[in-house]
Amino acid sequence: MIWNIFRPVTLTDKLYKNFVDTGYVPERIIRLLAFKIIKAETLTKEEMAVFIEYTSEIEDMIKVLTKQK
Repeated sequence: MIWNIFRPVTLTDKLYKNFVDTGYVPERIIRLLAFKIIKAETLTKEEMAVFIEYTSEIEDMIKVLTKQK
């Protein structure tokens, strides 16, 4: 499979199942959730589950994306 940099990033069922099974999500999902928080978008229940587990990483990503210290 060729990776397409222009495809939208989403928390797919496969990624969510892997998160439930292993506790891991790729950095692109952390970035996605950070952008959604910055834009004040509503998170899905699956995204909220990831957010709860990765709150500090998402907060760090928000700081990077908004260039806060």
